[in-house]
Amino acid sequence: MSEFDNHIKKEIQKYLNKNIHFTTNDEQEILRKKKKKQYSLYVSSLVFALILVFLLIGPVLKDEVIDNKIYEFSPAPFSTKMQSSKKLIEREDNMKEKEPKQNAVDKEVAENKDESDEKENAIETNDQKDQENQSADQNGNKEHQEDQEKQSTNQTDNKHQKDQESESTDKEQNEPSISDKEKEVILHKLRQFNSSIDVVIAELEPESYKFKNTFVVKEDVYTRLNNMMTRNVAEQIWSNRLEEKSDGLYLIPMDGEPDFREGEEYSITKLSSTKFKVTQTAVADLYGHYKVLFIVSNIDNQWKISDYKWSSL
Repeated sequence: MSEFDNHIKKEIQKYLNKNIHFTTNDEQEILRKKKKKQYSLYVSSLVFALILVFLLIGPVLKDEVIDNKIYEFSPAPFSTKMQSSKKLIEREDNMKEKEPKQNAVDKEVAENKDESDEKENAIETNDQKDQENQSADQNGNKEHQEDQEKQSTNQTDNKHQKDQESESTDKEQNEPSISDKEKEVILHKLRQFNSSIDVVIAELEPESYKFKNTFVVKEDVYTRLNNMMTRNVAEQIWSNRLEEKSDGLYLIPMDGEPDFREGEEYSITKLSSTKFKVTQTAVADLYGHYKVLFIVSNIDNQWKISDYKWSSL
């Protein structure tokens, strides 16, 4: 310890001796309080130790008490049996006694269930058979109805066919027959009708739409075609194609009317001994689907096209 520390210590001791004085009562009071404090600390430590011991030993004592309650003394010395084991054995014996009864009840329930299932299956089978029979009856009725409808339809078709055949037969019987000679005359006139345009164009001057001096006016063309068709038909076909000018007659280029197609189907109807009607339906790029009609008549002992018409279909 340094001299400075010793010096300080002496000074403090002098100060305490000089200024602080304890009486005998004060000293005894201080000692008494000190002892009381030590006693309180001792009691607290003892209580804490007892609590700790109780917490540690308590579960063990509890288990021993439970075990003592479970065990019971048997008449034989030093032999014990757990009450819970006895109860378990008694319960097993009761279960064994109840098992036959329960098995009998279960068997009876199973038999009743089997009988009930058999009855339900029988009912379902009968219902299914009834439905099948009903469905078969319905199918039979439907087939019968379809057969009747087919039979009725066939009868109607046969009747319609017979009516058509009868109508056709009556028509054939009522219509006058056409001889081969008459048919040949009619076809010849239709061929002339087709070639009439060639007859007219043949009178054009080379590389020009002007006609030669043989055709000066429109009437000259109508006259030239008089042996093939009547004047009215010639005018109907050629009037709009011709133009009369001061220096002569000119052709106006345009599409013509459809002609007769001998290679395709047509029909000839004899209207009288001097008049026949020819009809034909055809398809062409220029006209589309169309129908053409010719009337071939014997006028003044000369066969001509007396009428011509055509229309789109």
